[in-house]
Amino acid sequence: MLRLNAMNRIPLLALLAAISASSSAAEPRSIVGMRSLDLSPDGQQIAFTWRGDIWIAPSTGGRAVALTTNIEMDDNPVWSPDGKSIAFASNRNGNWDLFILDIETGGTTQLTDSDANEVFPAWSPNGKQIAYLSEKDGVTDLYVIDLETSELKRMTTDGKTVNAVWSPEGDRIAY
Repeated sequence: MLRLNAMNRIPLLALLAAISASSSAAEPRSIVGMRSLDLSPDGQQIAFTWRGDIWIAPSTGGRAVALTTNIEMDDNPVWSPDGKSIAFASNRNGNWDLFILDIETGGTTQLTDSDANEVFPAWSPNGKQIAYLSEKDGVTDLYVIDLETSELKRMTTDGKTVNAVWSPEGDRIAY
């Protein structure tokens, strides 16, 4: 019979605790409170915000994976038309700016950088432009940025703009 004294009980207890913790970490749990959901173009995944980070999960259910992990808020994830990137807004630099996350590499590129808040990205159908709202000049208006040239166009000036939606052809934007 094996007898454990006080000195060899401590490592055994630590091992049992580690095994118990690792097995409970693999247990699935429900995510409550996710927001800003967007279905991938192929319908296979859902991007969403949970606890201030961008996550993806299979659209049929399954394990969710965090794509961003930072102390500030990331929100409004939107899939690119080819499903390779997600545009999102983040206040990680003090105000809301837009970022693009590469799904394959996990790399993040900052798209906008101004003192104004920029939110609610919307990809053009061809994936070459992103429409978004900005509070430049103290009013919320619609802007479009060309992802290849970085050319920025202000589309409205009335300060009454809400979320933008591209036409299927990409030649018009409803707001």
